[in-house]
Amino acid sequence: MLSPSPSSDDNELTIELAAYPARLSVEDSTSTAEVWATVRTITSDSQTVDGLAVAILNSPGDNRPRQAEVISQAVAVRDTIDIDFVVTDQEEF
Repeated sequence: MLSPSPSSDDNELTIELAAYPARLSVEDSTSTAEVWATVRTITSDSQTVDGLAVAILNSPGDNRPRQAEVISQAVAVRDTIDIDFVVTDQEEF
């Protein structure tokens, strides 16, 4: 889930996305997931963590299963993660 930057070999920018949990109930509009986007700059000398962004994704609560694609972008680097909205009595959490 890391997306390397098309920039030079000496300085590489990456983004890593994660969702906790990766599946939400569509039956409960209060069901939420945290989506974390971690941006790192890696140089030939060291690795530094430039930042962490956390967003809250809410379930629509409309009983319609589907999948959402979350996209994160920093400069020209992007990453995506899929989050499933499921009916809880059909899917096991």
